[in-house]
Amino acid sequence: MDKERDIVLKQDYFNSKNVKYKSLEATEVRLIQDIWTIMHSRMHNFEINKESEMIFHTIKYNTGVDVDYLTQNILKDRKSVV
Repeated sequence: MDKERDIVLKQDYFNSKNVKYKSLEATEVRLIQDIWTIMHSRMHNFEINKESEMIFHTIKYNTGVDVDYLTQNILKDRKSVV
């Protein structure tokens, strides 16, 4: 936990036997619209020895999406999402 930026930079996941099976690490953090934002993170799965990444190139906050737009049908239908 980065207390200065109030953001979690590393998380470890443990199974019911208390064995770590995954680890998530934020590798790039940027200040966007006064919000510390994880732009690049990497998840390592120790059970299958694989890694996956999540990379955001652009993020905008508070874009003014009308709450009425966020119905269950819209959220389920990926083609409708802007």
